[in-house]
Amino acid sequence: GIAQGGIVLTASHNPGGPGEDFGIKYNEGLGQPAGEEFTDELYDKTLAISSYQSISNSPDIDLAAPVGTQYQLTPTSTVTIIDPFKNYIDTLKSCFDFDQLKKFGAREGFSMLFDGMHGAGGPFAQRVLVEELGLPESSLMRCNPLADFGNCHPDPNLTYAEELVKKMGLLSDGSADESLDASTLPSLGAANDGDGDRNLIAGAGFFVTPSDSMALIADNWESIPQFASRGGLNGVARSMPSSAALDVVAEARNIPCF
Repeated sequence: GIAQGGIVLTASHNPGGPGEDFGIKYNEGLGQPAGEEFTDELYDKTLAISSYQSISNSPDIDLAAPVGTQYQLTPTSTVTIIDPFKNYIDTLKSCFDFDQLKKFGAREGFSMLFDGMHGAGGPFAQRVLVEELGLPESSLMRCNPLADFGNCHPDPNLTYAEELVKKMGLLSDGSADESLDASTLPSLGAANDGDGDRNLIAGAGFFVTPSDSMALIADNWESIPQFASRGGLNGVARSMPSSAALDVVAEARNIPCF
């Protein structure tokens, strides 16, 4: 009953579709991107394909149909409409303390600005930040998905998230704009890319480099129920885009680092 993998149709930057902003990915059983061992074997099999089959006279699938609607394509193949928001929020609530986050968001002087970059993450931000955590609608910008991403490049960095960067009191290089009073700026700023798996994080007048994000998470694992319930982190691993800040945190917190 456990899936061996999943096919993801994604608003990513993989070539395909109008403007080359639509792609197909395959993730393996733990949700991880397909490894080379899998993709190499898959490629070898494609070289031996001599024919393929398609389903004729199958029913049209309405993706906006009520949750639970099923479409029987073949005697053994069924498409079921699910609510991805519920699944996502249920998972988030098992990872993070929503009650504490809601209290934090209601603190006097706290404000947040989230840039959805007209990508797939916008509706999720609406559900999580506004409907679940009670932040005002003014916390969201560009959270309506558009087929062309509103003619912007949905990459959450200092260049393409220019409007958010300015609103957070930052210059184009990530340094603080000294002409602005940090107390008048949003406390927290964030953005994500077209398919919602990469992010930018900023504070009032300061920028958190993506490579430092994991170090911050590792240093504050007690505040994250997903890790606290397991007694901490078994280890952390630094890859090419991770900074040496992770090594410093791991040594100070006695966490094995690979």
